[in-house]
Amino acid sequence: MSVQLLPFQKLVDIPEVAQRHRCAIRGLAITSIVLICTIFFLFLASLISSRVSELYTSFTLLVLMGIPSMVVLLFLVPISSAVALCNTDKWASADVCCNLMRSRPARCTRSCSGSKHCCARLSTTHISASILTSLICILFLAAIFTGCGESATNYSSGREYDTSTGSRSGPAKCDDDIAANHLGTGNEKIRTCPRTGTCVVPLTQGGTVTFKCTQSGWVCNGKCPRGHTDHEDSCGVSAGFEITTLILLISLVVTTARSAYLLRQIEQSMPEVALLPPGKIVTQTDQLVPFAVVPHTTDTKSDGNSVGL
Repeated sequence: MSVQLLPFQKLVDIPEVAQRHRCAIRGLAITSIVLICTIFFLFLASLISSRVSELYTSFTLLVLMGIPSMVVLLFLVPISSAVALCNTDKWASADVCCNLMRSRPARCTRSCSGSKHCCARLSTTHISASILTSLICILFLAAIFTGCGESATNYSSGREYDTSTGSRSGPAKCDDDIAANHLGTGNEKIRTCPRTGTCVVPLTQGGTVTFKCTQSGWVCNGKCPRGHTDHEDSCGVSAGFEITTLILLISLVVTTARSAYLLRQIEQSMPEVALLPPGKIVTQTDQLVPFAVVPHTTDTKSDGNSVGL
């Protein structure tokens, strides 16, 4: 069977190192794209849950540092992975952006005056993505600890017994109404409490709880009933999204670092791409190469040939 080629195309052998790592690089690139898309949606869910749960420290941390970092990562990972997929495609006649498997100078190679320069290497982009992802992992760890710490502080401050009995100006006065589930006790709403002293309020699941009027408002007169509170829910929901995102971020660190290692091996094995001599430019010629059909025998056991320039 013959392979039909376009003008200015020819068949060349895939470099040995590239042939050995090609499938792994393509698999890692696809995995990285899926991971970054999932991470982005989980990041949005973490932002929303932190805001709804009133975990303002965690929310501020994610807004000020998380959003810029995530936007950069959202562009860096898919673009670098897409370039890796294009450059490892057997049917592509030229490398895109960075030289990897073919000898024709790509755009980054021409801009950086050589294929061995760090700014012309595709592996450099993957290393940068891996480092940035590692920093975002640290950010999410800080958000988890600050969020749950803030939730625990709010929970304990509301449940602690206030021993103050008044102030120099006189006894404390409170509103005559207590909202439902005040301080997470599960009480019913009541509007007939005295403005001083104590107030006995029924619980939604049976029983009563006694609140005491203090300078800071109605607090439990003694130890509040331990139930499933809003503050405990806020930490659990927010931390659930953030921990899931952290696990996927660690996976993305591994995939991008592995891709960078394999791409680096291919780049090291390839010879330096020839550039234009000083004082020369490229122009178009009127001579055209006729359409060519190159005979080629398909070997189902060996995958050693590639379309290249």
